[in-house]
Amino acid sequence: MPLELRGPTRLIVDQPWVQSCAGLDDAYRATGLPYGDSVAILRGIDRFVRHRLRYRPDAAGQDDWSSLARELLLGDDIVEGDCDDFALTAISLAICAGVAPGQLDFALVQSRPGTLSVHGMDHAIGIYTSSTGRRWIIGDTFGPMRPVDEETRIVMWFDMEELLMPAPLWRTMLSRAELD
Repeated sequence: MPLELRGPTRLIVDQPWVQSCAGLDDAYRATGLPYGDSVAILRGIDRFVRHRLRYRPDAAGQDDWSSLARELLLGDDIVEGDCDDFALTAISLAICAGVAPGQLDFALVQSRPGTLSVHGMDHAIGIYTSSTGRRWIIGDTFGPMRPVDEETRIVMWFDMEELLMPAPLWRTMLSRAELD
């Protein structure tokens, strides 16, 4: 039975935060990460991200969203980032592995009931939809890859397939979201 996502707001955004895998094929291959589209492959990517990234919040008053895939693939050091960086890095690496962008989403969620934050969102996660239609949380600072369930309070999500198309609708959509 498919999970109903409790009516989140869906934004269509043209964004620069998910990196292309162009020029990173050799670096991706050198990591030993697998290619393909399966829950097992995404679990490996999620473990890699959680092993190589260390949580560090953005500076006060600043919220930069970026994939750190290039830094992870081309370097050996631990890289620091916050929850949105973890999620976007996992999504970028999934695309490098060959997962179709239409199977990936970037979601803003309420991590705990009663959390007070902008638009009720205080956390970011990646979402992978498997070939069976089941949704999985990836790139989450709170824990390893796991199924999306009724406890996942998605407030807003960004469809990666539509995000990677050259349609600069994001300013309008984000402006509308800020007015809600």
